Amino acid sequence: MSCLGLNVCTLAGIVSAIHNRTVNPVEIFIDVDKVSKDPFSVMVIVWNNSLASDKIPYIKNGSLIIITGSIEPSPYISEYDDQPYAGLRLTASDIFLDASPQDQYETLV
Repeated sequence: MSCLGLNVCTLAGIVSAIHNRTVNPVEIFIDVDKVSKDPFSVMVIVWNNSLASDKIPYIKNGSLIIITGSIEPSPYISEYDDQPYAGLRLTASDIFLDASPQDQYETLV
């Protein structure tokens, strides 16, 4: 994750869930750190009028994506153990998709 300036960040992660694909805004959940004992997820909000909204049809669970946008804290209470946790919500301005060689081949054929 890198912060470029006044609340503009670029974040890379693996898509774990997509909600409201046909409703404005679309919510995408990405796992940023799956290596540690406590994986870290970020909720991404995509509005219809952003550049990011054009990429929504191409995003699948398990996809690696890079998102640029504004980030803000989003604390929550876990429904499993009723404990407070820190969270982040990123409002996407653009999304970059990973194009593996297999994906490129399928689009050309």
